[in-house]
Amino acid sequence: MAKTKKTNRPPGVKAAPISEVIPAGPIRTKLPRERPGVTHEFMIRGADDTFEGFLTVNTYPDGAVGEIFLRLSQQGTTVSGFADAWAISVSIMLQTGVPLRRIVDKYRGMRFEPAGFTDDKNVRTCTSPVDYVAKWLGSRFLGMKWHNEEEGEKGGESKRA
Repeated sequence: MAKTKKTNRPPGVKAAPISEVIPAGPIRTKLPRERPGVTHEFMIRGADDTFEGFLTVNTYPDGAVGEIFLRLSQQGTTVSGFADAWAISVSIMLQTGVPLRRIVDKYRGMRFEPAGFTDDKNVRTCTSPVDYVAKWLGSRFLGMKWHNEEEGEKGGESKRA
């Protein structure tokens, strides 16, 4: 006597092929081997120290942001390690179709040290390096404005409708 496998399917109904059950997932569009980019130097004047950083943003040929690299002045620290890992995650998000606006909105306002005033006229203050990068990307690539933050008003109004 042959053993039969018990299923919740009615008799005569076959299982769908695995390719129909599990979606293929997001498609990652990598950047070309040579791509345009910009490197931006910034400073955050924290409570105890001044932190320097470099943000490199590479774009697709159409100008859309495709990857970021973030280097903080204190290499080897926990914050620097997390900054590297976060930048890789953001790059993968961008390459799999997550809109830059969504990334900016999600990471703006993250709070941890170093935080304070910056040397950037478009992003006067930040609550963390992640907050600074999100605001700078929004300012540079989405036309968003960050103003009056020191008076407690929220920035982020966009030039776009």
